[in-house]
Amino acid sequence: MKPVNSFKLTLLLLLLSLALQGGVNLKNGNFYISYTDIQIAKTRGALEDITRTYNSKSIEVGLFGYGWGTLIESRLYAYPDGSLVVAEHGSGGKTVYLSPFTTQDMLDLMIDQLLEVSLAEGSLPNTPNALANKREELQNNQESRHSLWNKYLKKGLVAYQSTLPVGAEWESFERGRERIVKTENGYSRIKSSRIDDFNTEGLLVKIDEKNGDYTLLEYTNSHLAKISNADGTSLVFTTNEDGFITRITSGAKEATFKYDGLDLVYAQDAGGNHYKYVYDEKHNLIKIVYNPVRLKGQAEDARYISYEPKTSFVAKIIDRNGEETAYTYKKFFKEDGTIDDDHYATTVHKTGYNGQQVTNEYEYYIGVKENGDRFSQQIITTVNGIKTATTYDETCELPINITRGTNTTVFKYNNRCLLTEKLSKYDSVYMRYHPKLEKLTEVKNDQGVFAFEYDTKGNLVYASKNDDTWVKLHYDERSKITKMEQADKTLVFEYDERGKPVKIQMEGAEESGAIHVTYDEYGEITRVDSEDGHSMALKVTQAFQNLLALVKPAGVNLSM
Repeated sequence: MKPVNSFKLTLLLLLLSLALQGGVNLKNGNFYISYTDIQIAKTRGALEDITRTYNSKSIEVGLFGYGWGTLIESRLYAYPDGSLVVAEHGSGGKTVYLSPFTTQDMLDLMIDQLLEVSLAEGSLPNTPNALANKREELQNNQESRHSLWNKYLKKGLVAYQSTLPVGAEWESFERGRERIVKTENGYSRIKSSRIDDFNTEGLLVKIDEKNGDYTLLEYTNSHLAKISNADGTSLVFTTNEDGFITRITSGAKEATFKYDGLDLVYAQDAGGNHYKYVYDEKHNLIKIVYNPVRLKGQAEDARYISYEPKTSFVAKIIDRNGEETAYTYKKFFKEDGTIDDDHYATTVHKTGYNGQQVTNEYEYYIGVKENGDRFSQQIITTVNGIKTATTYDETCELPINITRGTNTTVFKYNNRCLLTEKLSKYDSVYMRYHPKLEKLTEVKNDQGVFAFEYDTKGNLVYASKNDDTWVKLHYDERSKITKMEQADKTLVFEYDERGKPVKIQMEGAEESGAIHVTYDEYGEITRVDSEDGHSMALKVTQAFQNLLALVKPAGVNLSM
């Protein structure tokens, strides 16, 4: 057989996910960066690695210390006002879920309890004016209400278990349409691609990808002890007396971690890479050393991060190659002279490819919903001298108008926050959806009419363009594509025990043949062979590209 390097690259692009990156959130000055410590050579399961993310704005102390979070630390919180919140990745963003069962009485009872505890703690003056102002704040600001409840919850001063019945539902459109259903054992969050189960404590106990691939999380005294996949592969965790993870093992693979107080200061991943982390007194990550273990005389390889002293917003980053990026933050004022907390801007300064200084600005207008929740109402960016204004819908928090120069694009959504129209002077796109699956069934644009059909699992089984170009897809019990039929050819797929395609056979074309794919223990492609060499590789590549072009309007994941 002949190795086909060019096709290996194509398969890598088609079949593998992108690596996580670090950067700065320009809206709030948060520095974030992610690392993958260990991977699992799984055949069936929803989790294939442990990736931790640092957020400088986070005040959460998780399994990896202050500011670090992981997917497995996602936690659900129930509040007396009838809402639910999932803290994504422990230290990441928070998703709010609302229920039609929520009443004003529930909200009033929560506020009364918070005021009572605040008075008892001495953090709130017992005066009519102070009480009225605090009540108004808690009434109109959901984030403030939840934050104060969390503060007292950690102190053991408040407690709450939802009294809504099993089967009660909550909904959110912040990250696409998601539902949470109350169950006998806790809660199930239903997303388009998976189901997350939480126990009554709010701890994540199961991740289910709906196709037989699932992961179970086991706890000892509310501390994570073990993760098991459907195929029996597992990760075992060792923690110190503070509950921080010091060791993760999976078979012969191992990742280790060291701490100084609440801070993670050293990590060695399963691949043998070493990292040293340095923080300031506020737990802000200020230095990352990529070669803490190095030969004498070898230069230190490091990235530096500095912060504004009052706000802890990122001020400057000096990257590993010495490139500097600076961030400044602009305040705006109301007519009465006070600072407008709902209007601010970030300016980014860096050196361009030609050595000239480049300055881009990002301006934010924050809106307030009826429930007090805040959202990005408008964002105005000036990048390379081009100004773009994006206005967002209050309910869906999705763009409804984007103006760049003299060009404007308008977006419309249905009551499920699914995009139904995109209109501009260059093109018009109209979309229709399956009533239950909420997946695209038809897209009309300047290229024609695209139609899509699905099976009961939501897998795409048929796609066509203008009724003349079409493809049929067949799946196995794991929702992996086994056959792809087109008018003049058929591709047949065979998988290994890990669910990775190892053979792609082309049938029915003028020339038939196959390619064979080999992987390493981490599931990454190491070799692609074909008895017909480049000729067959190009034909299979073309078939893939035709399929991708056909299903692109539907945003379909081929689950390869």
